[in-house]
Amino acid sequence: MRRGLIFILLLAGFVLVPLLLDSAPAVALAEIGIDNHLFLRIRTPAAGFKIEERRVLLDQRLVEILSYENTRNPKVWIGNIRGKPTIYVGETKLITVYPRDAKANNTTSSWLASHWAQRLRAGIPQVAPVRTLKPLASKAASETGEDITRDVPVT
Repeated sequence: MRRGLIFILLLAGFVLVPLLLDSAPAVALAEIGIDNHLFLRIRTPAAGFKIEERRVLLDQRLVEILSYENTRNPKVWIGNIRGKPTIYVGETKLITVYPRDAKANNTTSSWLASHWAQRLRAGIPQVAPVRTLKPLASKAASETGEDITRDVPVT
């Protein structure tokens, strides 16, 4: 009898503990931006991703955009994936706007995508790092005393 009771308590522990740990309060809102530039707010889960998971994915994609895309004059455009507006920066997909995103913002998916794209177009140049290169020191430059440490903007 005791062995059965211990077995039941252990089984209940293995079942209940993970459920309790997984029941952490859900994030209700994720603000996506850099510094003081807010690009968009995520208010709903979508495509099997929780709000927090969408935030992490968008942060990763923004790092990719800032690293590889033209950030001085970003090409922000809206395409469609399975009939849903999807925002791209250059060749990098940033986010698909789902009907539940639009509903949470009391608007349509196309209007919300346009609004977010406009904020990205205006904000990315403001937060993008300035890219500079330092030329390699050459023997001729060092012999002439030329300043070889000055920053040269990348064009």
